[in-house]
Amino acid sequence: MRFNKWVTPPVENFCKKVPCKVRMEKMDEMGVKPNLITYNILASGYSRNGNTQEAVDLLSYMESQGLKPDTSTYSMIIRGLCRVGKTKEAKAFFDSLEKEKCVITYSAMVKGYCEAGHTEKAYKLCLRLLSKHQNLVSKNACSNLLSKLCEEEDTQGGLVLFEKMLDLDWDLDEIYYCKIIVVLCRAKNVKMARHVFNLMDFKELTPDVKTYTIMMNGYCKAHCLQEACNLLDDMQKKGLKPDVITYTVLIDGIHKENRKRRHSSHNSEGTTGKLYDASTLLSAMNIIDITHDVVMYTVLIDWNCKADNLQDALHLFNEMIDRGLTPDAITYTTLMSGYCSQGDVDKAVNLVYEMTMKGLVPDDRTISKLRAGKVQMKKVQKVKFLR
Repeated sequence: MRFNKWVTPPVENFCKKVPCKVRMEKMDEMGVKPNLITYNILASGYSRNGNTQEAVDLLSYMESQGLKPDTSTYSMIIRGLCRVGKTKEAKAFFDSLEKEKCVITYSAMVKGYCEAGHTEKAYKLCLRLLSKHQNLVSKNACSNLLSKLCEEEDTQGGLVLFEKMLDLDWDLDEIYYCKIIVVLCRAKNVKMARHVFNLMDFKELTPDVKTYTIMMNGYCKAHCLQEACNLLDDMQKKGLKPDVITYTVLIDGIHKENRKRRHSSHNSEGTTGKLYDASTLLSAMNIIDITHDVVMYTVLIDWNCKADNLQDALHLFNEMIDRGLTPDAITYTTLMSGYCSQGDVDKAVNLVYEMTMKGLVPDDRTISKLRAGKVQMKKVQKVKFLR
């Protein structure tokens, strides 16, 4: 650790300013015989600073000194160039390699593309390598690419790569299953998300509370409330304790489903099981001493506002402040929307003023709600006048 801290910065400074040949001659004059590790550090430094020619010259100098570059040397140059956005130079260098091409250099190219933000190129190269032979790209490089695809919400690409990695019988950590479930739920493909979720059990992996909650959230958004409730039962049977996010997801889902049912004949799809209500879940939270956070309070405030229970909504708003929680912009906008729906624009404006005093900037949604509130206020005044 001390070696890295002391040696690496000076070496990288030389890589910025000193040509390869001059630097090597200086070391020779001092009687220092660089080894392969030294050369690899220099190669990495030159590449990261965008000195492509210096990195290539270093390879020639190594061979003149009787040292042959290894695959680590080549991979450091490839990834170093990619990190500074020189992917064309990295690809040209990679293509110049002949017998040196192997799983390490191929994987370096895949990782390099990912680090440079060229995910599509990394994906195409990775699929080509996997179709030829599983040993042409490493599990680590594929895992990096999978994370990148999920981060960019490339559902199709992420799923294809995930399935190919499973076909190769590679053991994947729970985190990668969770990432795939997230992107599938966001794409509203809860059926495939549940398939991946069930695969974890097949692979003898136990979903954690976060993964269960993500799957529940997917079901709630797909109006499959029964399946979400069944998952709550399942996780509790396995000894997993729901957290405030789990309860927030379910309570929010229940409220939205109830509102949907009031306005349509839609019935929630689902298998047999216990269907929870919000009050039961809130009681369960109190029993196991899970305190509300800002998001939970916002969900409850929203529920009461949409049910025209503004007094209860305001009580919850004040309660969260009394408990030391700071309402965010979404909380303010939610309560303000409740006032606007009742045509009480003055109270809504006061809330907007209060939030701006706390450094929270009203967004377009907030302004839109205020305008709608003014319209509603005129309607309420007209009704009162006609009475």
